[in-house]
Amino acid sequence: VGSPHFMEEIETIIGGVWIFGQIILFSMLGSKTDVSVFAQFVSVVPLMIVGLSMRFLGVVLATYGTLRFRVCDGCCEACVKANTDAAMYDAGFCFLSTLPRATIQGALGPVPMSQRFFKND
Repeated sequence: VGSPHFMEEIETIIGGVWIFGQIILFSMLGSKTDVSVFAQFVSVVPLMIVGLSMRFLGVVLATYGTLRFRVCDGCCEACVKANTDAAMYDAGFCFLSTLPRATIQGALGPVPMSQRFFKND
C-alpha cells in the first residue's frame, strides 16, 4: 500500500479536484433541471406515499420472513431474541438503502435522448 504521508497527499489532491468537480457538476445539474415539474408535486405526493408505504411493508415482511435463517449454529434463544429485537432497525436500514439517491443521473439521464444525441447512429 503506501505510507500514511503519501496517502494524505493523494487525499489532498483528490479533494481539490472534487471541489472543482462539484462546481461543474452541480452547475450542470442546475442548468438542466426544469422547475415547471414542481407545480405537479402536490398531485404526485399521494402516489409517492402509497409507493413508499408498500416498499416499506415489503422490506418489513422480508426482514421478518428471514429471521429464522439468521441464527447461530445452536439456534440459541439469545440469538433469536437479538435478531427479533433488531428486526425493525434492520428493516429501516434496508428501506432507507432502497430510496433513490441518483439525483444527478435522474436529472441528466434523459437529456441525450431528448436532444437526439444519438440521431446519427
